[in-house]
Order: sequence, then C-alpha cells, then structure tokens
Amino acid sequence: MANTIIYVQEHGFDTQSDLKNTLLAAKQELKEMQTQFAQHRSNLRTLNDQIRYTGQYYANKEVYSQFSNAKYKGKYRKEHAKEIQKYEEARDWLRSFYQDGKMTSLKTLTLQKEKLQQQIASEEEAISSLKEKLKDLDTADQNVDAILQMQIPEPVKSKTKDLER
Repeated sequence: MANTIIYVQEHGFDTQSDLKNTLLAAKQELKEMQTQFAQHRSNLRTLNDQIRYTGQYYANKEVYSQFSNAKYKGKYRKEHAKEIQKYEEARDWLRSFYQDGKMTSLKTLTLQKEKLQQQIASEEEAISSLKEKLKDLDTADQNVDAILQMQIPEPVKSKTKDLER
C-alpha cells in the first residue's frame, strides 16, 4: 500500500479519476500499437513473398528462356521440370501482385525488409515497455480502489452498529 501511495505521488495523480483515465489511455495506446504491429508483421510476410518469388523468377528465367527457344520443348520440359515450374509459379504470383507490370528490384525489397524489421523490433520494445507501464498502472488502480474501499466502509459500519443498539 505504501508503494502504491509513493507511485501515485511520483506520477502526479491527484485524483482517482486521473489514474483511471491514464490507465484507459494506456490501454487504448497499447491496442493501437498492437494493431499497427500486426499490420507491420503482415507487411513483412508480403515482403518476404515478394523477395522469394522475385528471386525464384530471376533464378529460373534463363532456363525458361532456353525452354521457350528449345526445338524439342517436351524433352526440355522433362529435363528441367522443377525449374520451369518454379519460374511459372513465380511469374504468375508476380503478375497478380504487380498488376501494372513493374517489379521492384531485389535490392530495394531487401532494404525495405531491413527497415521494416528494425521498425518491428522497436515496436516490440515499445509494446513491452507499455505493457509494464500498464501493469504498474493497473496494480496502482486496484490498490487505490482497495485503499478507498477500506476507508469508506468503516464509518458506514459504525453507523449501522449504532442504529442496531
């Protein structure tokens, strides 16, 4: 209880409603940060797919080009089925993703990924520290409620005992 009073004084909470408003604001901030974090994680998954399919496309492009120019396409397809399949898969995914036909370079995608990973790491740290702050605020709020409830019922109890006599 003493630690709660010290915490409340150190953080400048004048009223119980100040504490509760700060707690609600922190909960809302955490919710927004978690939503943004989830969006960035989703963006990272998409970016990883872009990198994978772009690399797969370029790695197998030469084999597919040779297949297109081959005199005996059936034989060449049998000999290079995996490479051709990977190229076609990557090509189809990239066409659906880049509907304007303009692909982003692997170098640019890699830089975007690094930047996004750094942002996600900093958001993880911020969420972690906000959760700690929220835990402290919640504990202080519960303790303040308990302190105030201990003080309020005592006079009420004494009045009811007087009335009973």
